[in-house]
Amino acid sequence: MIEIREKYTAVLLQQVAAETLAGADLGALELWSADLRSADLRRSRMQSVELPMSTLHGADLRGASLCRADLRYVDMRRTRLQGADLTGAELNGADLTGAWFDAATRWPEGVDPFARGAMEVPACRSRGQILLVDDQAPMRHLLLRTLTHEGFAVYEAGDGSEALDYLEKNVPPDVILLDLMMPAMNGWVFRSELNRDAALSTIPVVVISGHEDAGKEAARLGAAAFFPKPYDRTTLIRTLTHFCQV
Repeated sequence: MIEIREKYTAVLLQQVAAETLAGADLGALELWSADLRSADLRRSRMQSVELPMSTLHGADLRGASLCRADLRYVDMRRTRLQGADLTGAELNGADLTGAWFDAATRWPEGVDPFARGAMEVPACRSRGQILLVDDQAPMRHLLLRTLTHEGFAVYEAGDGSEALDYLEKNVPPDVILLDLMMPAMNGWVFRSELNRDAALSTIPVVVISGHEDAGKEAARLGAAAFFPKPYDRTTLIRTLTHFCQV
């Protein structure tokens, strides 16, 4: 467990956040105007933390405890707040546009998340949510049947442009399963666009491609894993399950 106390400066915290703060105990830190965009803060304990005028844009706060936290004028756009506890938190001026929450999220008394632009995630009992990006319909349908049979919720896109449109309008998936060779917007361009968005750049990308140098290209793109076509079903399911549970 990571423990961060008052002696840590906002600058040092930002450097740590570049890696992960999942499960961290942030105590009652005073961090005015801190830049924690895209930070992994899942299950972190942030009771009474002071973050006025900071940015949490695109941060993952699923399961985090933010009880009595000072979040005045904080940029919380497109944060993931499923299961987060914000009881007693100060949210005056906080921007929650495009933030995602669910039935388990606890809000301060009198706060209407819908009025602030937040969106509720539909209840889902699947094994995990996957965005499948591949221009070949037969391959998409084969993967769709395989993954839904294994209990995953699968959403399809025929190229990178369709995938970006989906991501703009829906809750981020647990994993993106990406082909490289596609018309309109290929996997390379899509990955580049993904990295430009703080809220999307941290989604694990698993490349599945028949390109002869796909393994090297996947590594160059910073993919979490790579599978050639044809793929090994058992290993693919195990890999996707892992990233859906992280």
